[in-house]
Amino acid sequence: FGKYSREDNTLVMAFKSGSLAIKILSRNSNFSKTSVEGGPPPEQDIPLNIPKKTKLYVEQTQREKDHCVDMHRIFQRDLC
Repeated sequence: FGKYSREDNTLVMAFKSGSLAIKILSRNSNFSKTSVEGGPPPEQDIPLNIPKKTKLYVEQTQREKDHCVDMHRIFQRDLC
């Protein structure tokens, strides 16, 4: 880690295979500690309003389960 050519913040990695990787950090990078705590955002604890399953939805999913092979064949045929 250090200076490579004109760039000050670079990481040059040489691998066993002989390949070379160069990673350049942004000149505006700021590595000072902040007071932001890690972890999930507080919005994650708020429950979502999910609507109930309707009768039409339940019937449609049952129809798809019953005729899944036929539906897949028709889909594959339509792709050609």
